[in-house]
Amino acid sequence: MCGRVIVLVLLWCPALFAQELPLTRIADVRVMSRAALSEHPAVRIRGVITWIGSMTTRGALTVQDDSGGIWVNFEWARERHVWKGDTAMPDSLREGLEIEMVGVLDPGGFAPVMVPASVRVVGEKPLPVALPASLSRLMNGADGLLRVELNGVVQSCLPFDNLWRLRVDTGLGYFFVHVPRSEGLNPASLEDAVVRVSGVASTVFNARGEFVRPRLFVTQATDVVIEKDAPADPFSAPKVELAGLAAFAPEGRSLHRCRVEGVVSYFVPGALLYLQGEGCAVRVRTSATGPLRLGDRVEASGFIENDGPVAGLSGALIRRLGSGAGPQPLGIEIAEILNTFNPSQPRQPGKPRDYDGLLISVTGHLLSVRRDLDHGGAWLVVDCAGTVTTANLDGKTDSDGADQLQALRPGSRVRVTGVALVRHEAPQLASDFAKPTRVELLLRGAQDVTMLQAASLWTPQRLGIALAIASVVIVVSLMWIFALRRLVRQRSARLEEVMRTHRDSELEFHAVRQERQRLAADLHDGVQQLIAGAAYRLEAAAVHLEEIPPAVQTEFAAARSALVRAQTSLRESVAGLALVEGESGDFAALISHAARTMEHWPRAAVVVRVEGEPFPLSRHVMGSLLLLMQEAAGNAFKHGQARQVIVVLAYDAEALEMRVEDDGGGFDPAAAPGTGSGHFGLESMRHRMKWLGGSVEIASHPGAATRVRIRLPRGLAQAAESAAPADAIASPPTP
Repeated sequence: MCGRVIVLVLLWCPALFAQELPLTRIADVRVMSRAALSEHPAVRIRGVITWIGSMTTRGALTVQDDSGGIWVNFEWARERHVWKGDTAMPDSLREGLEIEMVGVLDPGGFAPVMVPASVRVVGEKPLPVALPASLSRLMNGADGLLRVELNGVVQSCLPFDNLWRLRVDTGLGYFFVHVPRSEGLNPASLEDAVVRVSGVASTVFNARGEFVRPRLFVTQATDVVIEKDAPADPFSAPKVELAGLAAFAPEGRSLHRCRVEGVVSYFVPGALLYLQGEGCAVRVRTSATGPLRLGDRVEASGFIENDGPVAGLSGALIRRLGSGAGPQPLGIEIAEILNTFNPSQPRQPGKPRDYDGLLISVTGHLLSVRRDLDHGGAWLVVDCAGTVTTANLDGKTDSDGADQLQALRPGSRVRVTGVALVRHEAPQLASDFAKPTRVELLLRGAQDVTMLQAASLWTPQRLGIALAIASVVIVVSLMWIFALRRLVRQRSARLEEVMRTHRDSELEFHAVRQERQRLAADLHDGVQQLIAGAAYRLEAAAVHLEEIPPAVQTEFAAARSALVRAQTSLRESVAGLALVEGESGDFAALISHAARTMEHWPRAAVVVRVEGEPFPLSRHVMGSLLLLMQEAAGNAFKHGQARQVIVVLAYDAEALEMRVEDDGGGFDPAAAPGTGSGHFGLESMRHRMKWLGGSVEIASHPGAATRVRIRLPRGLAQAAESAAPADAIASPPTP
């Protein structure tokens, strides 16, 4: 954020530019810390352009003054809106121009970078003299962006963008030289030649901005001077044994080509091959594409490459000498390669070093196969007697080979043949031998994998899965059995309760039936006869009395009328009990019959309707509802002077509903006389429904019809599931 602010200040404050800023030496910029460079300080620098090359399109060049060199990045200047000059001006620059720049500094990826806001051409100068490079300073990046001169052997010359990239070995290390393509430069004549190169020293760095190796940017092809021509015949190079490729020599390791001979045991066209001799093998990097086959005897002329734990060749040219059956694989255990590292004397090579690159054959159990669907390769992980190795097929499978690999299953016993790659641990001291830690294999094709024994279907993994599934099934079965037993116990207990309730209901039914019959007989033979006798005696008393005062006469008449009404009501109740006992269970027919037998009710004044699908009702429910209907209809005719009463029986899945509606004059339920004044009708209806487990609603007001709505749950009303309280069955409501 701070850098952005500084850039904006530079953009809007012209006073900070050319005339105000003093000249800054490049050496003073290079010693600034990255924290200071991150503040993007404004500077004015003057120097000579030392290199542009093909990087112009990417907006970068180098400038050097008498103290050092620096990168100049025009692309960043445009992206960050720092550049204020003509957009085409950077493309007109060339090497040898002296320029003066004003802009800001940036830490860059490795070294400080100038981000210019303006550039002024001062004149033209010769390029700075390329000073002999100090290899120690060159190999640690100290002389970066200075023109230097150095000597070395060209070990490769390959195209890179629109340049040639030369790999030059100095004996202390190698670096890359970027040279513009020119007709006067013959790449073939450069390889294995001793050259003197002049150019701008730069660096190859990693993602952390750390130094990796130097590189040189050459301004023109004439800056590459051949001091010693390469041999006309690359295969005239001295021949060395495979086992002594980088062995001791009095004059030291050669930087030029050397020649080896061996049998091809592995070959990737255009990349590498392995040559095997007597008990030794060497990796050879080559751009040769063939024609070569496994088993061919060849010569390879290349440069010694000792970046790995064992030496190999790079940039090699290949010459085929003949063909043959190829080397026989050495049968060995991986553990033997790793465990035999025991130099006979301190600081002397051990036998395991001879295994690196050899064609070997191992047996073991296949642990896994991973296929590369894009490139046709595969990676096999094999357990060789407790030591795990990885075999890489590296895209060498055709359709038949893919089918062969498809048949491989983990757990199979296989024989794997391939080139051994011995991996070593890093030595603690430079003079220590690197101890091998693991061995990998390079396979040449699917034919290098032979299945000795197919994997059993019952692999540990599958057996574990089967046991897990069986365990889950057993657990689920036990849980199901436990739940089933619990359900059986619950159902058994419920069945016992139902049977006990049914038995009690049967006993209660017979008891209620007998009690109803006895009660009807007692009412008819006892209470009704007594009421009739009382009425007769009142009439007889009235006849024998000669003179009765009018008031007494009125009382006698009222008493006789009350007895007659009681006798009528009692007869109706007895008739209702008899009807409930005698009917088959058609409650609507029972109500219709009871209405027709009521002597003091208007004829055909009671209409019965049925809604829904009727279900059988218990007898005590029918008896109670019949008496309740009689009470409601009787009140309608007696007190409301109704001309018609409609009784609706509504059956549904949850309840039985009975509605008694009349067309009388109505009344106020809140002001109706209660039990205190001798009126028990409304209260008896409420008590009766409370005992049955249902509800009753009475809706009426003076001058309007009356509606009595009775609702009883189906479980309490239905004959087979009657659950009415025993006291409601055994004891009729008491006024």
